Amino acid sequence: MIQRIQTAYLALGSVIVTLPLMLGNLAVDSTAQNWFPWIRLGLSVVAAVLGVVAIFGYGNRKRQSTTTFYAQVAVLLLLLVVVATTILYGARPGVETWTRDVYHLSALVLPAIAYILFGLARRAIRRDAELVKSMDRLRP
Repeated sequence: MIQRIQTAYLALGSVIVTLPLMLGNLAVDSTAQNWFPWIRLGLSVVAAVLGVVAIFGYGNRKRQSTTTFYAQVAVLLLLLVVVATTILYGARPGVETWTRDVYHLSALVLPAIAYILFGLARRAIRRDAELVKSMDRLRP
């Protein structure tokens, strides 16, 4: 149901994965390739949409768990792209050091937090399914 803890985890994960979009961390850098920001944008949107779809997929726990898994994969790919972008194009000319550090820190930490939240949601979905299964066994 929507009142379960996995709903909170999925909603927070979806919001956190879209925070770089709202903070402007996906702007095209002059040193970065033009396709990196678009990949990051696409993966962020896919992960957020999958998180929202998983929230409303509470009727079928197997599908909800699978959708959450795919959201985790999208966030993991996003994290890998962010790390690759940071390694390849970390130093941006014309940007102060503290601004660059905050930019990279938020771009690296937010997807990692979203990945953890989606993992917690999958664990809560699995526990919920086990609880329902054990309750069905107890009924006459």
